[in-house]
Amino acid sequence: MRKPWVSILIPAYEEPVGIQIILDHLEQSKIYEYECLIYDDSESDRVSKTVKNHNLFSQGKIQYRKNINNLGAVSNWNNLIRDCEGEYLLFMHHDECPLKSRFFEDLKRLLNNDPSLDLIILRSALIKEPSTRYKFHMPDYMTSFILDKLPQYLFRRNLIGSPSNIVVKKTKALQFNSELSWLVDVDWFYRQLLEIDNWFFCKDLIILSNQNNQGSITKSMRSQIPEIRMKELHTLSKNYKELGIFKLLIPNTFIGIVLFSIEQFLWASFRGIRLVTDIFSANELPSSFTSYKNFDEKD
Repeated sequence: MRKPWVSILIPAYEEPVGIQIILDHLEQSKIYEYECLIYDDSESDRVSKTVKNHNLFSQGKIQYRKNINNLGAVSNWNNLIRDCEGEYLLFMHHDECPLKSRFFEDLKRLLNNDPSLDLIILRSALIKEPSTRYKFHMPDYMTSFILDKLPQYLFRRNLIGSPSNIVVKKTKALQFNSELSWLVDVDWFYRQLLEIDNWFFCKDLIILSNQNNQGSITKSMRSQIPEIRMKELHTLSKNYKELGIFKLLIPNTFIGIVLFSIEQFLWASFRGIRLVTDIFSANELPSSFTSYKNFDEKD
């Protein structure tokens, strides 16, 4: 049997509407020979009902598994990486999906045109309130330049987005660090970039992320983020003793404190400019999303 060209990995947790959107998008695409794995960490059966009522499930195009015990996000991600069989893998969380209807066709064409690619970084777009307009997470020139010249800066500012913004060859895919929760994604990004020489930032392949979704990991951890982040920075500083970025992230000298303050000022200035420009540059969501009203709709 021919190996799937891509494994679409969906770690599910309680958000059936987001899963429905991803599966509908996949069904409407004109691609074949793909693998779709859904590992469900939910306590309820809401996701299970959505998946089993979908056409793709009845057609045998979805492999669904309900975890007997709640594994937690990182272990669920790692199991998906371990079990998938596609040449490339792509995560899709319940609060994310491709922006354009031809996303999968365009991705396959890109990979066919350059089979030597080991990793593709996709551009991240964020839904703006009231969930009818979106903006880009970062300017494409900034993301491309920093990832190429100073990838360790990811530990300070996540310029990529989420794991859904990475397409990586299965043979090159690393496991997530199960000791981390908040910085687990940027640590994975950094290690992948270290391991891979042939990668490409594709500004035309866009993943839409719903920042308003109440079921997101960020929302669930918000009150604990500062404490968790500092604890994990100390852990990572021991793993990456050679990286200078941790002198900025954990400043314990006068020069380090000054540099930290300068970086914060520059970043705040950049964010302020972007807040103004986003008012005029935000884009309308594609009409294909109107049937859902917004990502926060409950079943």
